Amino acid sequence: MFTLPNGAMRSPDASWISKGRLRALPAAEKKTFGRVVPEFVIELKSPSDHLSDAHARMFEWMDQGVSLGWLIDPDRREVFVYRASQINTRSMPQKLAAPALLEGEGPAAGFVLDLDPVWEEI
Repeated sequence: MFTLPNGAMRSPDASWISKGRLRALPAAEKKTFGRVVPEFVIELKSPSDHLSDAHARMFEWMDQGVSLGWLIDPDRREVFVYRASQINTRSMPQKLAAPALLEGEGPAAGFVLDLDPVWEEI
């Protein structure tokens, strides 16, 4: 779980944070939910979520300093890619239809997520 600069406590389904950001935390905060923002987050939309609420959570992540975010919607077989460079315009993220793989960029360069098992569960 992360304590965001806006005071919200959030826990993405998956995240990545650099050693540099972790080292910058005061020692006391390393033992709690420190005020730190991951560079990369993945959220998996659950069947009970409304897509608009999931997008709102992703925009919050991005507004608080995340560089790259993926929102995966298994029901619709869609992935929304959020990039920090696009968020200032509040434009909708890139939408991908049932990609087999997602390849990281920026802070997640080199990371590859195989989505076939996600799509097969439907």
